[in-house]
Amino acid sequence: PVDPPSTGCDFSAANGDWTASVTDQANPTVTWTPDASVQGGGWAILTAYVDGNIMGGFFMQAEGDAFTYTLNGVNVGDTLAFFFTYGLPQGGQ
Repeated sequence: PVDPPSTGCDFSAANGDWTASVTDQANPTVTWTPDASVQGGGWAILTAYVDGNIMGGFFMQAEGDAFTYTLNGVNVGDTLAFFFTYGLPQGGQ
């Protein structure tokens, strides 16, 4: 789970395939940036949970090499957890 400070937080995959950031606690924007080894897949899905309850899976908006999505309805003090599903340039996910 990620409980970002009001200024946000940054983190990365253990294998180095991507980085992500969360800005703001209320209605946070999640940005996922694939490493060069996984860039070019063309899509990413953010699956989000708030306080242990699934919000759903959301197709993220491509912005250059990164993907973003704003989670409306998340309030200051909520605990946010999420994972990413993404296409690979050689196909698959």
